[in-house]
Amino acid sequence: MKPPEDAPFYGNPDACDTHRYWLHREFGSGKGNILFIMLNPSHALSLGTTSDHTVDKCIRFARSWGYRDLTVVNLFAFRSSKPCRLLYRPNEIVGTFNDMATEWAIQKTVAAEGKVVCAWGADYCSLWCRNCYVLGTLTKFDVQGYCLGMTKKGHPKHPGRMKKTAPVLEKLPPWVYASHSTG
Repeated sequence: MKPPEDAPFYGNPDACDTHRYWLHREFGSGKGNILFIMLNPSHALSLGTTSDHTVDKCIRFARSWGYRDLTVVNLFAFRSSKPCRLLYRPNEIVGTFNDMATEWAIQKTVAAEGKVVCAWGADYCSLWCRNCYVLGTLTKFDVQGYCLGMTKKGHPKHPGRMKKTAPVLEKLPPWVYASHSTG
């Protein structure tokens, strides 16, 4: 489910290597696409095979659920292996093309009869009300987001906090926005 090559968010991270708008991996066999919406990208690259621990875990989950493709977008496109760095770059963490890439990925996933998995964890997701943005976007396209479970504060669990074994796809709970949560 690669975006068209003329999409402004296509390809590797931006010229400064500071943002990544989407990530895609194909496995060959299986059904459609699964989309993970997480917090922010780390070392994995949009194209090719360079991954990180979190992307590797998402790939294992997607394969075990029988999906052919995995797409990842994030609340914030700013690349950092330490999410706390989001606090130090407030004017550039979302990224110029992030909303466009997120909306494109949601629409294409739904068209491929796939699922959207919200998986950003509890920390920092309320910055710029990005969790509100995702809720609004899912609502706009009439899409139910799912999650790997909920944190104590009511946010969708991050895959890095999960066991190696994938949860049962059919038992993924719907993600419901916890409006009382602030982080």
